Amino acid sequence: VMLHAGRTSYRDREDIDLPEFYNLLQSTDERFSTSQPPPASFSSVYDKLAPEYEAVLSIHISGNISGTIQGARMGAAGRAYEDQVSIFDSKTTSASLGLLVAEAGRMIEEGIELAAIIIRLEHLRPYARIFFHLPTLKYLVRSGRLSPAKGIIGTLLHLKPVISINSEGKIAEVAKVMGRRKVELKTLELALRFARGVKDPRFSVAHVLALDLALWYKEQILDHFPGREVLTVEATPALGVHTGIGSAGIAVLGEPAD
Repeated sequence: VMLHAGRTSYRDREDIDLPEFYNLLQSTDERFSTSQPPPASFSSVYDKLAPEYEAVLSIHISGNISGTIQGARMGAAGRAYEDQVSIFDSKTTSASLGLLVAEAGRMIEEGIELAAIIIRLEHLRPYARIFFHLPTLKYLVRSGRLSPAKGIIGTLLHLKPVISINSEGKIAEVAKVMGRRKVELKTLELALRFARGVKDPRFSVAHVLALDLALWYKEQILDHFPGREVLTVEATPALGVHTGIGSAGIAVLGEPAD
């Protein structure tokens, strides 16, 4: 992902690492935005992988919120290895995308054939969901995803949204409450409700410089689902640009209920 701060651009994790990026996000009023990698970036990766492996499974952020997957398709198109590359639209993002990738990795380690892995991911895809809260609207305004007028109104009313990715892979506001603590609790409530509606739920908590909150979410999840593995990860700058410092989200992946 390309990160843009004012007139300066960075390649995520190549030109700038997470601590550097979030320090920059906090210390400047420059406008921040993101863009998908060019097709050549994907070609470069596929060029290295294709000669070494029978197949390449390329799993991506929802095509309805990013053009990344189109860049991946273009990067493989016309290459000698084009038929080796399978490009999969996760229809989600961030930590819930990570849970699908982890499931794919598990199946690869078990020696499951590619066609069966893709069928399995398609089966699981509707049961991957993330609920992310925004403690402030200023980063949405700064990145251009929210108009300044709406940002001012929301700030004056102390409105805090919870966002998710719906079944079509589009960003959806699923709740809006007043006050920071209430939005944190609402995020947990929505994630636990979704988890109770699926079988064998797996969890991941993503945060933007909010480790204490992420660990509290993990503790609460384990209270309701003892013995489950709950990953905690730092959200990527591609998400943090928009959600802002202090935001956190809970991802759930499960099996369809009987």
